[in-house]
Amino acid sequence: HGRREPLRQGRRVCTPDAKGRRGDAGDIGHVEGGMAGVYGYSGVNMSLSVFFNNLLSSPAFQNAFWVFVGIVAGSLIQFLFHYLVLRSQKANARRLLGAEVSLNRVELEAFEKQVERKKGKFSSGQADDFDFLFDMSGFNYRMVDPLINSGHFHDILGPEGVKMYFRFMNDLNVNAAGHLNTILTEKHHDNSSISFLDWLIDVKVQEWSGTLDYIEKRTQQ
Repeated sequence: HGRREPLRQGRRVCTPDAKGRRGDAGDIGHVEGGMAGVYGYSGVNMSLSVFFNNLLSSPAFQNAFWVFVGIVAGSLIQFLFHYLVLRSQKANARRLLGAEVSLNRVELEAFEKQVERKKGKFSSGQADDFDFLFDMSGFNYRMVDPLINSGHFHDILGPEGVKMYFRFMNDLNVNAAGHLNTILTEKHHDNSSISFLDWLIDVKVQEWSGTLDYIEKRTQQ
């Protein structure tokens, strides 16, 4: 009769391998389960790879991709074109405002000479009715409104420059000349017309000239 191996409770029995080595049945199951997981993961990777290869090589995807590239390229070209146009417009705005400043500088120099002539007339007691009139009709501000509407005026001058140029415009125009005519007449009656004309030459003309200097620098930046 063959000898029967007694059963041992609480232990897992495994058969020897080809070299007679015994291993724990739980370890073998763990290894086999792990290998199955590896093969399963590899299979998923292969499936995803095939899926993406098929997707990327499909005509529908390629068409959609190139349409997307075309949209992006078109947007970039449009943005660049808009930037160049805006830059060109701003450069033109600077030139136009600079030209206006140059014209008004010539007018300011003429106004200063006008005041000096009046002072000479009043000093010699030879002033006539014409000498009580100031001429500011040559000052030109035609470019201001278009530049304000386009947004370039404030962009070029900045807050301080805008305030200075508006004050310049308010002081030197046809209506302002009428106001100076009234003041000169009143000062002449008070025997202070010479002081008033000196104030115009020494204070106001210098202030207005400084404004034009500032505006001119802003147009050249």
